[in-house]
Amino acid sequence: MKRLLVILILALPAATRAQLPSSELHAVHPPVVAAGETTEVVLVGNDLEELSALHFSDDRIQAERVMLPKPEFLLHAQPDGMKFRVTVPADFPESTVEVRAIGYFGLSTSRPLAIAPADRKLIGDDDESHHEPETAPQLPLEAQAYGTLDAKRTDWWKFSAKSGERLLVHCLAERIDSLADATLTLVDENGRELERDRDTIGRDPMIDFTAPADGDYWIGVHDFLYNGGPVFTYLMTVTQRPWIDAVFPPAGQQGGTADLTLFGRNLPGGSPGEGHVVDGKPIETLNVRVPIPNQADEPRFDWARPSRALLPTFEYRHDGSNAVAIGIASAPVIAAENDAEPPTFEPPCEIAARFDTDGDTDQFRFAAEKGKTYWVEAAGDRIAGHVDPYLLIEKVAGENSFTKIRDGDDAAGTGGPTFDDSSRDLALSFQADEDGEYRITAVNRFDGGGPTKTYRIAIREAQPGFDLVAVLERPWLDQRQAFPAAPLLRRGGVFPVRVLVDRKDGFDGPVVLEAEGLPPGVACPPVTVSGKESSARLVFSATPEAPAWNGTVSVTGKAKIDGEENRRPVRAGTLVHGAADYGTARLRSRLALGLPLSVSEHETTPAAIEVGNDGRFSVTVGEKLEIPVKVTSRNGVKGNLVVTPVGLRGLAKPPTINIAEKAEEGTLTLDFKPQDKVFKPEPGTWNFVLQASGTVAYRRNPRAAERAAEELEHVEALAKNNPEAEKGKAKAKQRADAAAGRSKAKNVKFATYSLPVTVEVAPAPAAEKQTP
Repeated sequence: MKRLLVILILALPAATRAQLPSSELHAVHPPVVAAGETTEVVLVGNDLEELSALHFSDDRIQAERVMLPKPEFLLHAQPDGMKFRVTVPADFPESTVEVRAIGYFGLSTSRPLAIAPADRKLIGDDDESHHEPETAPQLPLEAQAYGTLDAKRTDWWKFSAKSGERLLVHCLAERIDSLADATLTLVDENGRELERDRDTIGRDPMIDFTAPADGDYWIGVHDFLYNGGPVFTYLMTVTQRPWIDAVFPPAGQQGGTADLTLFGRNLPGGSPGEGHVVDGKPIETLNVRVPIPNQADEPRFDWARPSRALLPTFEYRHDGSNAVAIGIASAPVIAAENDAEPPTFEPPCEIAARFDTDGDTDQFRFAAEKGKTYWVEAAGDRIAGHVDPYLLIEKVAGENSFTKIRDGDDAAGTGGPTFDDSSRDLALSFQADEDGEYRITAVNRFDGGGPTKTYRIAIREAQPGFDLVAVLERPWLDQRQAFPAAPLLRRGGVFPVRVLVDRKDGFDGPVVLEAEGLPPGVACPPVTVSGKESSARLVFSATPEAPAWNGTVSVTGKAKIDGEENRRPVRAGTLVHGAADYGTARLRSRLALGLPLSVSEHETTPAAIEVGNDGRFSVTVGEKLEIPVKVTSRNGVKGNLVVTPVGLRGLAKPPTINIAEKAEEGTLTLDFKPQDKVFKPEPGTWNFVLQASGTVAYRRNPRAAERAAEELEHVEALAKNNPEAEKGKAKAKQRADAAAGRSKAKNVKFATYSLPVTVEVAPAPAAEKQTP
């Protein structure tokens, strides 16, 4: 069965026009396709030229470019806009996959694509009728509507309900990478508002509605600020399907079986008798027994921030419900009764608890042994984002006497201002100075309480480890800009990828990063992240002869912990949308499925630099280090190259040097003495790269201009003897002029990078004693 969808394509403003192009996919219309069908989709984005294919995170999904019939007097067939036909196997499960476009500038950034089951009806907002309640399309129960919000307008849908029927209206926007902050309004036939909601699941709304009478009702959706455009997509369903709001306990011990209580709505066999309420709506409970796997699920699409997506979990559904993530604990999980005096827990263990009422404060005790170091870790924000835990650890000094040991709130993350890998959760450590009891006090900074306000507190001796995330971002931008990017290697060029190291339980050892599965002509030297570093640049480079390639590569981190080698995969992380000023924009980050890499066969890097001594140096604290830099190639570069270190921790204002247009060498001097109370060059291994930035006279896709000129010449030759061909001359000339204009040389900014630089910093010599 073929489904044809007509979508209006609106042009988006270019993200950063003053730099070399980088392919960005902003939206896919529609954002959902059905299993067992072929659906025509339209792409929206920047720098999506000469698209040839789509790359999916699941290779069972196939796609082909939609082409126009070959014109009679032209040499080549033309694509039909930005359209592709996507085919999904009939047995493909309901899920979300990632899609990237492949074109002249390699792989694009990614967008989620929802896969609906074959029996679900999909309905699009294909005309203006949905802008008024009187002409709103009918949305059958369990069908899925999709659309794009227009500025200053509301999309209306009509549905029918029976008296007493409990229906849930779900709207996905943030969860499908949309820019929309969707708001739902539900009205009756008289236009009287019955329900309104926003920001229930992240920034997405959900309405829990029980029909007061048989009849028709209307649901309106708009952006909270009434913004709109092609990236303001949404999905909406009116359903009786079960919905799980929370699970308690929210985790089970790996390899065991857990008795869990589901809290939700329309749960088959659920009991409303316990009187739980969420946002004024009654919640049912249902007890289930669930086997807990030994390890987390394979990576799946997750819209939440990376810190939540990295928490070890597995997906659970009940009788067609939504999927919920249940945690996997390495120690026994003990469900605590908040209203009773808890026993003294014996580490290692996990306490599962809940803030039952607004302003609730929970307290727990555990036994500690003298001389042992304990870690107390809270997970609340990472479960569902409903809890912001604050912890206070005290030593029990008497019946009503306590000595404060530690307290804390929020983990800042290591991604800086552009990539949010932070968490409202925290981990604290302390060493017990004597045998005895210690008390943990947990407070929800959000102050809310109820069945969804669950959290976990792990108490254990250190289990050192680490997680790794490679940030898919443009490595160089103007000040305060932040944009996602899929790594693209121009011929002879390099692309640095920032890898973040999240160290756990005091792990401070080195981590070796190694790339695997590289295509021919591409190299990526291993990088050792020292124990004092939380990130490093992994540098991919291509030879001038490297063949074209588009795909994914894998990167692994290795470290010795307690004498054994530990290996961890490097997950890819991306900004969801870019921003011209990250100080004023709301940046959101998530994990991506796969680490993309492209090698261009058409473009050459504007410049290449090389660091002397193979990039390995040594220096003593307090001394200066001279780093020789050589420019090995220039291709259209105009003016100086400005060279500066990137990734040198703590150096707020790194030094720069200018290498003149006709010069080939320069020397960068780094002063390894304390500066501005920020730069503290401690002994150890330091890793960074050198960045050379400048301006290049850049021609955009000159081969497109050559083909268009060839077409024009062909049509003009035919027109001499065929009057019918004269009709095609005007369009052929228009295309040729447009292509020539796009390919005209323009001055743009660029940056190129060195391979990793490693500096071994030795301690300053001890001051000599003065002889009396």
